[in-house]
Amino acid sequence: MVALLHAMILIPIVAWVVAFGYETWLALGESKTGGPSGISVYTHASWEITHTLLVYAFTVFIISYADALTVLDTVLFLPLCVFMVSIMLRGCVLLYLSASDNIKHPVAWQNLLSISYILSLISVLTGLVFTIISIRFYNLTPSVDNIAVVAVGFVLTAGLCSLPFWAVYRKNS
Repeated sequence: MVALLHAMILIPIVAWVVAFGYETWLALGESKTGGPSGISVYTHASWEITHTLLVYAFTVFIISYADALTVLDTVLFLPLCVFMVSIMLRGCVLLYLSASDNIKHPVAWQNLLSISYILSLISVLTGLVFTIISIRFYNLTPSVDNIAVVAVGFVLTAGLCSLPFWAVYRKNS
């Protein structure tokens, strides 16, 4: 049961890393050109979906490891702070870039957007690695009391999040 729970936490995180990594790749491409290319359409289409995956995984993790949060809070504090700041920065920069008609220094704004994407990815991956190490080092075990609810949530989340990606894939292929 613990392996199933870990899979239901890690699969959405891996999906988020892939989707957000693609967004980061697009942002890096835009920073070279100094203007929007394909990121605006993709980001607006995937924003809620990719973050839904991450929120689902984090919620299941917090519920499952509630007894271990006193150990994990020190491991997760800095990566979560960096992630929140980078997500807020990314949102502000995207809003500015999409709402402004006359952008001064577009390359600088695109570089700032790229930096926010990279910081987001690094903070999530760092938090994930440190959490896995801490779980192994302290031999922390999750509660599997809510595994049935988590499984239903996983199926619903995976199904609902995969539909838009499938539609985009079919349209572009």
